[in-house]
Formats: sequence, structure tokens, C-alpha cells
Amino acid sequence: MQIKKHTLQTPYPVGPVHFYTYETDKYLLIFDTGPRTDEASEYLTEIFDNKKQKYLFITHCHVDHYGMLDFFEKREDTEIFISKYDLFKFERIDERLGNLKRLLAGEGFPEDIISAIEGSLQYFMYFVPFPKRYNVLEENEKYISELGIAFERCAGHSQSDILYKIDGNAVSGDIILRNIFQTPLLDMDFHDINKRFRNYDAYTNTVGKLKQLKNYNFLPGHRDYIDSVDERIRFYTSKVKERAAFLQDICRKCSVFDVVKNIVNEPVKNPFTTYVKASETCFIKDYLESPHKLNSIV
Repeated sequence: MQIKKHTLQTPYPVGPVHFYTYETDKYLLIFDTGPRTDEASEYLTEIFDNKKQKYLFITHCHVDHYGMLDFFEKREDTEIFISKYDLFKFERIDERLGNLKRLLAGEGFPEDIISAIEGSLQYFMYFVPFPKRYNVLEENEKYISELGIAFERCAGHSQSDILYKIDGNAVSGDIILRNIFQTPLLDMDFHDINKRFRNYDAYTNTVGKLKQLKNYNFLPGHRDYIDSVDERIRFYTSKVKERAAFLQDICRKCSVFDVVKNIVNEPVKNPFTTYVKASETCFIKDYLESPHKLNSIV
């Protein structure tokens, strides 16, 4: 059996997104869904018109990867698996956003910009109806292994990033991409919601995992292929160092907002971009505090 790649356009700057299917005589495995668009709905209706049992696995709950969840929830022939780290985002959304707002205020962000960022994040969270019928990935490891799948959490880009291993392939979502700097998105920590999730520490741990998997055939969520795990890690690390060199003086002297307002034009009118740059700035600040964590494993 071979994994099949499906590509859909998205309305987001990241461009086209891929999801993957793996079919056996008994069932069909699906990894991600594509974005919530009319094109995606039409495409999924066309290719999933059979009645074979289906199992859907989400790499991470960003709208371009899980946008068509409700399409599958309506199908009785499909079981959905989502990481507990993604469930955390939805089940505790008000508490998370409240703590995130306090975090941003502590980094100098004014109230109007904080409110705009909150509105932007709420839009993305509520744009895709979250399913009422699902299985928690981490609670079903034995059951999933019987389908021929193993999984690893490879956080960094997001807190939840899951990599799925099947038949020599690694379905990797946004964990590792060719010539793209995957933004490490700011969030509160699953293990302590009062603290910021440390994307930088998570990424250094993930790099070690990826180096152990470099003989797998990586199937990314964007771009066509992964040429070399080692090369992609070197590329990403070089971008971290370039941005750190550019921002190190202001990062060491100023708040996150002071950095961001020098990068983003009209932050209140571009709240999601402001959030992205705040996320990157926190990541770079963490790198500047402990560059050896990343430099020693590359």
C-alpha cells in the first residue's frame, strides 16, 4: 500500500496544504483534512463517497489542517483522533486567552491591541466547529498501533504538533517544512496554564527526535517534499540565528511590544500579524537566553 497526497488551496498566506490517505482492504486512514473552504468540501465529498471504515488523525489544530472536521464528524463511518494538547486549546479557551492577555500586557502591549489579538484568535478558534465526537489520541495508543500507526509529539511550531509514522513514512504536518520558517505560536502551557508554553525548549527537543527519524520518507503539510532532515534543521537554525542577530540589541533592552511595533505597521489593524511577530520575538528572546540548547544539537 502507498500513501496518497491530496492538495487543496487555502485562503491563507501559507498557500496550498496537503493531507494524506492510506487505504487497506479493510479501512482508510486519513491524516488531516485541509481547510474549511467550498473547494475542500466538494473535494472531500467526491473522494470519500465510499462506505469503508475511516480513521482520521489530526497533526495539529490549525485551520488549514483541521478545517473540515465537521465533514467527518457527520459520517458514522469515521473515527476522529485528536491530541489532548489540542483539546486543551478548546476546552480551556477562555482561561487560556485570559492568561495570554495578561502575558501580553506584561510585555507592554496596550489594551486596544490586546483586544484586537484576542478577537483574531477567537475568530480562528470558532471558525471551525470543534467536534463533539472524537477520541483522545494519547489514550488510544494500543488501538492505533493495531492500525499500523505510531505517533510522536514533536512540539515547537505549536504545542500539540503530532508526527505519525506508518510504513516507513512520517506524516509531519508543519513540524518540518522546506525553506519555510515555521512560526512558533505563542500559547499558555498545557501542564501549567498560568505559564507561557516554551516553544524554544520544545523545538530543541523536537530537533533531537527528527534526527532519529531522518531515514523516514517525510510527508509535510506544505511544499512538495523534504529533501533532507539535516538540511531542513540547518536551514531553520540559520534563520533563528539570523533573526536573533538582527534583534538581539533591542530584545535585550526592550519589551516584546517595543520589538513588535518596530516590525509591524499599524499593529491594531493587523492583529494576527502582530500576534505572529510577538510569538517569534518570545522565541528569539528564549534563544538569546540559552543559545547553547539549540547550537549543541544541530
